[in-house]
Amino acid sequence: MNRYDLTTLVLGPVSTNCYLLTAQDSKEAYLIDPADDADLILKVLKRTDCTRVSILLTHAHFDHVGAAQGIQKALGATVYLHPDDEDLLLGRIAGIPYVPPPAAYHLIKPSQTWMFSGSKITCLPTPGHTPGSVCYRFDNVLFSGDTLFKDSIGRTDLPGGSPSAMQISLQKLLSIGEDCRIYPGHGEPTSLQQERNQNPYLMTT
Repeated sequence: MNRYDLTTLVLGPVSTNCYLLTAQDSKEAYLIDPADDADLILKVLKRTDCTRVSILLTHAHFDHVGAAQGIQKALGATVYLHPDDEDLLLGRIAGIPYVPPPAAYHLIKPSQTWMFSGSKITCLPTPGHTPGSVCYRFDNVLFSGDTLFKDSIGRTDLPGGSPSAMQISLQKLLSIGEDCRIYPGHGEPTSLQQERNQNPYLMTT
């Protein structure tokens, strides 16, 4: 696999993690959950010299999509979203704060993958926090959105959440054979093995 860089930005009113994947030998970048502050994200992207940007959304809550519209408008970025979160993105779910969505977006297809730096980025549907929550696996890294946190998991009591779906999704993550470095939507990085051993929600799954 070619060398790549991972940049973490903590953005917005609830300190959402926004992740930027760039490769030294490519003009392509993947931006995961552009939470807020499009101007800052664009400044970081400009320093990377990347000209092709894809935005991967783990889910469509306002605190994960706030800068998607601005970045798409500035760079023509391609936005990907699981179809089960389309209503959430478009503000059709009562009780959830809304931010203007990107002008265009692509709905993720089953088992969709993207190639980056010699490896695949794979979408893993993990509903529970929202109907269309997903994780993205790249090499030995898992971007877990609001499905799995260090020592905790995402809320399931918001509109569209499902405790039973979350349990199935956690079981799917536990079934990953090897260890992965986990980069969650909020809080510190962790590892899948660490969460297997100490996360009370996974230990009872």
